[in-house]
Amino acid sequence: MILLTGATGFTGRFVLEELKKNKDAVRCFVRPSSDQDKIKNLADEIMVGDITNLEAVKKAMKGVKGVINVVSFKEGHIPVIIEAAESLGVKRVLFFSTTAIFTKLNAKSKALRVTVEERIRKSNLHWTILRPTMIYGTIDDRNMIRLIRSIDRFPIHPILGSGDKLIQPIYVKDLASAAVKAFYCRESIKKAYNLSGKNPLSYRECVQTVANLLDKKCLMLPLSVWLAITLTWLVQKIPGLPNIKPEQVHRLNEDKNFDHLEATKDFGFNPKSFSEGIALEIAEYKK
Repeated sequence: MILLTGATGFTGRFVLEELKKNKDAVRCFVRPSSDQDKIKNLADEIMVGDITNLEAVKKAMKGVKGVINVVSFKEGHIPVIIEAAESLGVKRVLFFSTTAIFTKLNAKSKALRVTVEERIRKSNLHWTILRPTMIYGTIDDRNMIRLIRSIDRFPIHPILGSGDKLIQPIYVKDLASAAVKAFYCRESIKKAYNLSGKNPLSYRECVQTVANLLDKKCLMLPLSVWLAITLTWLVQKIPGLPNIKPEQVHRLNEDKNFDHLEATKDFGFNPKSFSEGIALEIAEYKK
């Protein structure tokens, strides 16, 4: 039995599917507000509880051979997961972090993630940390679907900055497959991996790829960073418009490309290109 946290989330659902393809028995630990309908036909067991409550997590962890934790570090539960696993003798735990840990911005989330990763490294667990780049792949994602809808509806697309910085988004099913492979890979124990799409591309290339697949003409309108940040403050005051924060503008203007050679070497990670993955998302969107 494997304990999976975050199973009802965007990435977690696909990790659950991969585990079941592997014929694994899976116990899903979910919060009371989670929509269990998404997983009830796949999960062998579903337990409801507070992931920051030690006794609840211990109860969920009893009798399992390992844990895959997909829940974001921001929930503050990682010390609880570690303490529960160490006290019950559950050695194998795989954690999801993010390549946002490498941002040059002085973001509070970065300090939190650095601290949490260090706590994991100091534990007695057989840990693995996966750091995906931007995750996309279905109309339920929080990233590319907004870009698809914007280009589909409007002939002009604002570029917040130069648009030349590199990105390397990862297709969600590639990430889920990698998680299960890494979980069972002895070489991955006590290692951290950056997981990204096949090749990097600029944001402009990303926009053009989406426009081409939608068969839309798209005029890219570049805005300087300072103007883009000023506009974010104005947009936040207008109901119904996207809530874009200044930090997001700055993030768009730093490179976010990461190689995944170590993951390929250790457990055969072989992700799709952006054009392949986004074509599948656009096909779903068109339906």
